[in-house]
Amino acid sequence: MGTNSNELVVFDLDGTLVDSAHQISVTTNETRRLFGLSPANSRQLQSWFGKHPEIFFSELSSEDNGLAVNSFRTALSESLHLVKPSLGAHNLLDYLKGMNVALAVATTKPSWLAESVIREVGMSTYFDHVQGSEGLNPKPSTDVFEKVEESLGFSPKFKFAIGDRISDMKASVSAGYRSTLLSSWFRELNDEEFSFMLATKYKRVGSLSQYQEYLNRQFSRMPRN
Repeated sequence: MGTNSNELVVFDLDGTLVDSAHQISVTTNETRRLFGLSPANSRQLQSWFGKHPEIFFSELSSEDNGLAVNSFRTALSESLHLVKPSLGAHNLLDYLKGMNVALAVATTKPSWLAESVIREVGMSTYFDHVQGSEGLNPKPSTDVFEKVEESLGFSPKFKFAIGDRISDMKASVSAGYRSTLLSSWFRELNDEEFSFMLATKYKRVGSLSQYQEYLNRQFSRMPRN
């Protein structure tokens, strides 16, 4: 693998490594119209980001919901040009690669679709593993993080994770990661369970450049191979 197995950074994908809000909004409402549903407004769409797409079409029967999810994912795969790398993402990944840190992605997307997104934004060479949630319980379950370590073949001593949703925080903290919330405003921080159980176990940054500064401070205090 050629990486330091003592250190691992796991990234959420949408809203963290890439800016895909416009793509997801457009394809969600295209799919809703295709299945006879009214378009979702921006507030609804924002509340759905990061969750399993079956929620996007919850008015449908179980069978039709499954068809809608498949149609939605096909539309995502055909609109990758709408996805952009998040500001500072490539600089951060270059830094971590230079530090020989193991890198992975843990996302609600299927692995094949996540890998397509990562290729589209020029990030394929950075990651040791890309893990989707197919066959796994979605975040806030720890399943996707456990699968990352299983696939990498080691459990690092120093584990970091970053995401833009409270479900990312809950999953990564429960899996033993030093967790960071990427958010330029205090959305979702009224979550009572999060506030009382997890608030002392995570950090918040407003940008990926701030996260790079945080990691640099952390690595400077660690014994490195």
